[in-house]
Order: sequence, then C-alpha cells, then structure tokens
Amino acid sequence: MRKRKASVLTKIVVFTLIVVAVLTLINLHGQINQLYARQTALADAVERQADINEAFSHVLERQDDLSIIEHFARERYGFIFPGERVFSRGLD
Repeated sequence: MRKRKASVLTKIVVFTLIVVAVLTLINLHGQINQLYARQTALADAVERQADINEAFSHVLERQDDLSIIEHFARERYGFIFPGERVFSRGLD
C-alpha cells in the first residue's frame, strides 16, 4: 500500500495549529507567573494582617492597663501631660 503525501494545505493547517498551541502555552506561562507573584503578595499581606491582629488582641487583653491608654493617647493623638515639653525632630 502506498502512503499518500500530505497536501500543502494540510501542512499549513498543522503548522498553524502548532504555532497557535505554542503561543497559547507561552501566554499561559506568563499568566501563571503573574498569578504566582500575586499569590505571594497576598500571602505576605495576610501574614502582616495576622501580626496586626495579634497586636490588637494583646491590646484588648490589657485594655484596663493605663500605660496602653497613655501610649495610644501620645502616639495616635499627640496628647501630652500638663507642663510636659515636646521636642520634634523637624521635617524628615
């Protein structure tokens, strides 16, 4: 039995399909890399938020402690005691 040679049109179609498949794989590889970078950034954000939540939990456990209240009054709201002097560093 003789083998029939593939026509030029068949070769062009097969070549085109191979090129499309390769380009699709390259595109998917780029998308995977972007999503991996996004996953890493989100995992870091979750870890930072867990640390913040732990700090707030610690504060809530000690909410009756006056030193915590004083710390927030000074750091967050800039309160000072009467007669106390505050020296600023200037603009950084």
